[in-house]
Amino acid sequence: KARLSVRFVDKKNQILVGFHEKNGRYVADISYCPILDPAVSHFIEPLKICLMQLEAYREIPQIEIACGDDEKALIFRHLKPLSESDQTSLIQFGKKYNAHIYLQPGSPQTTHRVWPKEGEERLIYRLPNHQIEFKFHPHDFIQVNKTINQQLVDRVISLLAIEKQDNVLDLFCGLGNFTL
Repeated sequence: KARLSVRFVDKKNQILVGFHEKNGRYVADISYCPILDPAVSHFIEPLKICLMQLEAYREIPQIEIACGDDEKALIFRHLKPLSESDQTSLIQFGKKYNAHIYLQPGSPQTTHRVWPKEGEERLIYRLPNHQIEFKFHPHDFIQVNKTINQQLVDRVISLLAIEKQDNVLDLFCGLGNFTL
């Protein structure tokens, strides 16, 4: 899971896609991110090109990325309604890069999937060492890197050495990464 900022910069005549810099006013333009799942990190540059070709290229301030074990999703936050051609371009991007496409015209409750049309609006992540398979919505908080998350869960559980009589609180943990 990651939230990328998007900003068109007039002086550069280009779209920047990346994370906010330390002071929060500027977007650090990235072409890849080694921490993101490789399934999405490699399409940041093509995503910039796609955004630049939209009529509403100035109206998309952020894109949330969520990766399950088998599928990924992109949630495009947009400030004004997108034209049919813009929606078609985003859907074509999703098809090309095998990503579910969601639009968010307002608050998180307005988020809706536009591609694929059928199927459950859930992604899946697994913790194979613990026989866990969990379905989540792309807006739900999960760890950004599947491999590191699996190692993190294994390490914490081994360090805790939990016994049946123990009580453990899993606070501020999104979906309950350790509780699961």
